[in-house]
Amino acid sequence: MGDERKTDARVLVVQFLVPIYDRKGRPYPRSVQNGIRRDLEDRFDGWSLAADKPLTGAWRNPESGQIEYDVSWRYEIGIAFGRLSDLDGYLGQLAHRLGQKALWRVAYAGGEGKVIPAKRP
Repeated sequence: MGDERKTDARVLVVQFLVPIYDRKGRPYPRSVQNGIRRDLEDRFDGWSLAADKPLTGAWRNPESGQIEYDVSWRYEIGIAFGRLSDLDGYLGQLAHRLGQKALWRVAYAGGEGKVIPAKRP
């Protein structure tokens, strides 16, 4: 696992949504988001919030056919292409832990991820 983090040059930028409220409309405790952030640091070497405010959205529930509304944090991470299934596994477990039916994620491929070290002028 550790070697692939450093050597796979194909990097994906992945965004995923984590709801702020449970399925009954109660806010998750702050400890839930803190735990997710620690998990992302430990498993995927970091995270970013894609905005400073939660994202409001709507989706059609395939079971009821009804439009449902939610408010979520949009996380973004950069991971090696070969680790996408690891992230999907984590998100599936997270959805179960949160009592959600699923979590939405999207991966952006085709670009180059690179860390640019600071240089003196």
